[in-house]
Amino acid sequence: MKKVVVIMFLVLNTSLLFAQMGPEFFLGRIPPVPSDACSMSYEQRQNFRKNLSELTKEVFDEISKRKKVIKTDVKNSQDQIKKEKAREIGLSDDVVQKLSQKHLSSAEKKAIIDQVLKDQKFASLRNTKSEAGKQAWAKGYATQQQAKMQSRMENPDSVKSEEQVKMEKNLEKNSKMNDLGKELKLIEARMHAADQKFENQMKDFNKEDSVATIVLNKLTKPLQDKLDTVPAPPEDEQKLLRKQIQRFQCDYCSKLTPQLCKIVGDCYISLHTLTPDYKRLDEINAELNKGSVGMNKEFSSSGLSHLEAIYSYLGLLGSVTKYGTPCAADKSEF
Repeated sequence: MKKVVVIMFLVLNTSLLFAQMGPEFFLGRIPPVPSDACSMSYEQRQNFRKNLSELTKEVFDEISKRKKVIKTDVKNSQDQIKKEKAREIGLSDDVVQKLSQKHLSSAEKKAIIDQVLKDQKFASLRNTKSEAGKQAWAKGYATQQQAKMQSRMENPDSVKSEEQVKMEKNLEKNSKMNDLGKELKLIEARMHAADQKFENQMKDFNKEDSVATIVLNKLTKPLQDKLDTVPAPPEDEQKLLRKQIQRFQCDYCSKLTPQLCKIVGDCYISLHTLTPDYKRLDEINAELNKGSVGMNKEFSSSGLSHLEAIYSYLGLLGSVTKYGTPCAADKSEF
């Protein structure tokens, strides 16, 4: 009994471990945007960057693992995909297998295809305008109809031809694919709107950043030049120059960092708000993949789109400390 309990415990914990590797698991571990990045101590900034780097690597590894599985699945399914596609255009498995043989010459492959076309000639004869073609089709059609009548007498429910059944299935499939395509466009439009908002915010911010950087350099360059003179200024004067440079850098950081943090915070909200859309996006892509290859294969991974968005956000979050910590009391980094 103890062994059973232990095994069940291990199975349960293993299942939870795999379940935890989804987007929700990583979302819950994202550190908050620093409230005052300019005043963080050197140690605080290093810890923030270290934790962020470790989380970013975990997300990247999870994405890579999932993509590798998909790539392997696609590679292993190539032969089956070819067969399904061949069936759609009327080629049998035997024909596909013959055409896949590497030793066949172009002439031999052409001969096989010609034979297939010859076997399908009856279908084309129906649409011909020549008298001989019509007679050939009529003779074949009469034979087919006699066989169908016999089949319907034995099975009254069999009233639809194979062509009708196939056509109805294709119409149903195409209708479903079209509906999924429309839904996909709506989701992508919402995501594009969120991305466009962020891009516009960053564009305006980068312009302001460029102007502020020019102003900062004009203010600090003369002071830095004095520090770099040979021989060096007296110690007291050096301390005064460094404090002046630090004050300008603090003003620069205090002006830009809150704006950047606001943008990053908006992106974090969007990351949560769009959670249902990311989930549905993967579901739709899975259905479209199955429909396009004609197999019960999704060639996708639920949560992958959201994980990629989280990975991008983590890179953005790391930028909030790019101006250093010039307002911090601890200046051991300078």
